[in-house]
Amino acid sequence: MSTLLEYLSVVDPSLDRTNAKKGTNSFNRDWEDLEGVEEWTDFTYENLIAMLGNVLTQPYQQHEFDPPAPVRRSACCIVNEPTVTAVLLKWNHTIVDCALELASKASSTIPAISWTLGNHSSLRGETVLPDWAGIYSNMGFPPSNRVPGDTKVSGKWNTDQQHDHSKQEEFYKPLRLVVHYAKLFNTRYAYIISDKELVCIRRTLSEYEGVSLAAGRPARISQAPATPIRQFDRLSQEPTTPSPRTDSSPPFRVVIPHPHSQQRDERYLTPEHRTRVRQNSIVSISALSNMSLDSPSLLLSSPSNIRSSPSAYTADGNLDVNEGNVQIAVIPWGENRPRHLTINLALFWLHILAGCDITLQSSYPTLGKELTERKF
Repeated sequence: MSTLLEYLSVVDPSLDRTNAKKGTNSFNRDWEDLEGVEEWTDFTYENLIAMLGNVLTQPYQQHEFDPPAPVRRSACCIVNEPTVTAVLLKWNHTIVDCALELASKASSTIPAISWTLGNHSSLRGETVLPDWAGIYSNMGFPPSNRVPGDTKVSGKWNTDQQHDHSKQEEFYKPLRLVVHYAKLFNTRYAYIISDKELVCIRRTLSEYEGVSLAAGRPARISQAPATPIRQFDRLSQEPTTPSPRTDSSPPFRVVIPHPHSQQRDERYLTPEHRTRVRQNSIVSISALSNMSLDSPSLLLSSPSNIRSSPSAYTADGNLDVNEGNVQIAVIPWGENRPRHLTINLALFWLHILAGCDITLQSSYPTLGKELTERKF
């Protein structure tokens, strides 16, 4: 007898990244800049068990699992994105998709959702689709992609790039790509997966309720996004205490401004023409949990002075909204520590969350309640 928890916790195969190709990542002007990036703090092993523990610990006969074939040594040599995909299809996809099917049969509260290739979903007018899709298993073709994913090779992209000023722009490109896909499919979830790590993504709406810049405009063909060079400063040892806000001022939010922003006297500009302060922060799980002098300097600014960027507006009816911060959780390849999320556990959980609800909100109920108790 075995459980889904044990099945999804099997350690990933060891990979040889010696020949992983380096270079730049693809970029398109339609991928708008991000409002900000922050840690997805409640995407944790403890909350997964609290939500899905009954299903994950249910015993199964060994023959009910679809065991992946061993990944041969030659296939473990990572060169580019297709070689990463080959490993994912043979190992991770076999395990995760089988677990999703068993879980949906074991509990009426878990949706029947599959992890599949991106071409199994489609979107009118779009010829370039994400590498991966999370789709309802029983829907007719083409189903909607509830959790788009993109594959990267670690030589070109990894979360360590956020700490290297010369590579920060490369780090943001894939994030902007998958968020663009999430906008097109009107979903809150997305992810990037490589031979080194999995980055789970959740979009939010801005708490600022002003009318977005693009409200009422026609469908856009292409618009160059603002892409500032991220500059990381050192955290002051004695951060400034913000002054009390008035009743008309929204709650304060953390902003890391771009140091090279254009200097203008904005008192005489209407809101729609004022320069919007970008949140150029990006902090990994480990960096956020160990905030130190190496962290970027933080300023406190009221949203009354900040306009959120309009999201992509398409002819398919995606409403323009004020985007909030993008939340990320980073799961390393080969995770084998007890009571930690593996890549397979995280993908399993992310797909179930996407199967339940994908609507955007400025904040979400804390993960951790049993699925039967949650109100999505």
